[in-house]
Amino acid sequence: MVNSLLKFKSFSFISVAEHLKYPHSNYSMVLKMRIRELLELVDEAIANVKVAIVVNKQRIFESPHTSWEFTQRSLELQNELDKLNKIKDYLIKLDPNEEAEKRFSKEEFEELLKYLTMLREMKEHEF
Repeated sequence: MVNSLLKFKSFSFISVAEHLKYPHSNYSMVLKMRIRELLELVDEAIANVKVAIVVNKQRIFESPHTSWEFTQRSLELQNELDKLNKIKDYLIKLDPNEEAEKRFSKEEFEELLKYLTMLREMKEHEF
């Protein structure tokens, strides 16, 4: 479970999981996330990208008119998968109970969370 809090303007708090459900809300994030929780998000994003790669590779053979488009998209997704694997390799070397905020600046951490959330929540046809 994510040990994080989001601070709303009225000083009420909600969990990061709620923020991830509503990423376009006006919450300012005050996060306390452990490396293992960040690794779980990376694993979910990796799984989603792998599914999208398989779907795009299957669609290559649908039509000769669209095969190049799906081939290109598969290659782009493979690049995203490589980036995610590099992130995972870096995080695995760290202590899983360490707070992620100690390793990243606030901006880097928020950007990483947005990136992982986007990849995790996208459907195969949206890639």
